[in-house]
Amino acid sequence: MNYRQFFEFVASHIVGYKRVMKTWIIVAGASSAQLFETENKGADLKKIREFDHPQSRKKTKDLTTDRPGRSFDSMGLGRHAEERGDPHFHEQTVFAQQLILFLNKARTNNEFDNLIIVAAPTFLGELRQSMSNPLKKCVTKEVNKDLAAWMGSKDLLERISSLFS
Repeated sequence: MNYRQFFEFVASHIVGYKRVMKTWIIVAGASSAQLFETENKGADLKKIREFDHPQSRKKTKDLTTDRPGRSFDSMGLGRHAEERGDPHFHEQTVFAQQLILFLNKARTNNEFDNLIIVAAPTFLGELRQSMSNPLKKCVTKEVNKDLAAWMGSKDLLERISSLFS
C-alpha cells in the first residue's frame, strides 16, 4: 500500500470526506502530446506534462538507410530487395508505445482515476493497440479529433473544454 492508498483508506473513514477524482486528458498527435489534469467535472484544466517525438517529424531520407537490404530466395538462386515499411508509421507506433508506457506507470501509481484521449483517428488506433486492459478500463472517453495544429496555441485549452461542454 503506497502513501496515497493509505491516505485514501484513512480519509474514507472520516465523516463527510469526499474523494477527489482526478481525470487526465491527453491530447496527442504523431509527434507531440500534451497532458492535462482536472480534479472535478467543470474544473479548470492544468497542463502537467508535454511529450515530444522529433523523429516523427524527420524526412523519410533521414529515417532510412540508402538502400534496402538484400536477401536470397528460399528456393533457387535469385536475390531481391527486402520490402520496407513506412518509416513515419514506425516512428508513430514507437511514440504511441512510449505514451502508453508512461500512462500505464501512472495508472499503477494511482496518479489518475479517469483518462480521456483526444487524438486523430489513425493515432488513436495506435494508442488503443498498445493499451493494457487495466488502462483501457480507466478510459472514460475517446475523441477522434486531430488537435495537433493547436498544440502550441493558447486556444488549445478552449478547444478541449468545448469538446466536453
